[in-house]
Amino acid sequence: MSENNYISFLSSDNDKVYIDIDILKNSPVLYNILNLENNFSDVPKTENGSYLLLSSLSKRSIVVLFRFLSLNIDNTEYKNVYNKEDLNLKCFIDSIKYLPDDEVDELVTFASSICVNLPSEIFHQSRKKPLINSDDHFNEYQFFEFNIIKPNVLIHAQASSELSLKVYETQSRILNENYLEKGWDVVGQEDTEKYSNYYLRKPINSN
Repeated sequence: MSENNYISFLSSDNDKVYIDIDILKNSPVLYNILNLENNFSDVPKTENGSYLLLSSLSKRSIVVLFRFLSLNIDNTEYKNVYNKEDLNLKCFIDSIKYLPDDEVDELVTFASSICVNLPSEIFHQSRKKPLINSDDHFNEYQFFEFNIIKPNVLIHAQASSELSLKVYETQSRILNENYLEKGWDVVGQEDTEKYSNYYLRKPINSN
């Protein structure tokens, strides 16, 4: 890692986070506060060569901030952020999914202080699990529809009530044993005249 291309920030958890200087240029306010070109008389505080300006933020919050800046998304684009095929975007979304709410608030507040529009809506959307395949923009889940035929349908088809109930119980057991007990979640249910339709979701990388 070339010292000429990177600078480091000390986080609240006392970790160093190295950032490419070119990414810093996407935030003119932050870039000027750091006075990297020695245009101002103010000298930002450092400790062992690392800047302390972001020391109120955790390491993961700092990473989120600069991943966002690396996208260089303007204020009008963020609402359509999921429509972009971008590996950097996926890294950004992955990095914010599990950021605690208190750290989100701190990060959004700090970003605002340096004129970076980091909308909290992005955090909300990133944590919202898709209910249907078309909303799974990063192909993280698999979806399946399981249909259970209702007992009354079989009875109308001249099957005995005992057989109808057995078929219904067998289908319900298959749903539980083959799907619900193996990590599938029910994300929707629809009842029709003949069927109970269950819409299931499961992370692709799960067992």
